[in-house]
Amino acid sequence: MSPDSGTSQDTRQYSKKRQMLRVATKLMVAVGVLAFVGLLISSLSSSESVSTDLPSMLVDTSGIDHGQVEYTVWHGRPILIYRRTVDDRQVLRHVTRNLVDAESKHSIQPDFPNLPLRSLSPEWFVAFSSGTDMGCPIELHAASTEPSGELVAGRFSDTCRGSSYDLAGRVYSDQPATKNLAVPPYSIKPDGNILLGGVL
Repeated sequence: MSPDSGTSQDTRQYSKKRQMLRVATKLMVAVGVLAFVGLLISSLSSSESVSTDLPSMLVDTSGIDHGQVEYTVWHGRPILIYRRTVDDRQVLRHVTRNLVDAESKHSIQPDFPNLPLRSLSPEWFVAFSSGTDMGCPIELHAASTEPSGELVAGRFSDTCRGSSYDLAGRVYSDQPATKNLAVPPYSIKPDGNILLGGVL
């Protein structure tokens, strides 16, 4: 065997190894991309829904006065609990104009009898405290009275781009956000405390 034939054989083996290495690298990249896409889809779908299998959490509402909001965290997600005033309830029952989804037909929420109020009780509103535009924190803007004597209804708004929601979490039109605030599964105990999630 000539030296040239040995060199040629080495070159072929080296070329074959490089080709196999390229194929293996491409396979690894493809598997990584598929895994990332799977995780992304899973996280997006979980953010748009609420599992009723999550352990429940009892929230003491005795310290929340009318017109006040309390923030808490349930399984890593921020929750707001707002105690409505009589004026809040009156406004919510009659004002439906300028709302994107006034009847909450496209909202993430349990099936409540108080549909306009999106709550189990007219007095309490419970929602995820994340804007439906960019997921920013939600803050309360309490009702106020204009110098003319006109009552300005209270509202919620996100802290990023200022999307506004009424006190039932329904988004106003012409906002960056286009969906109502999501409402978690919950129940109200006989003592008035709120149970997030299932049954204790």
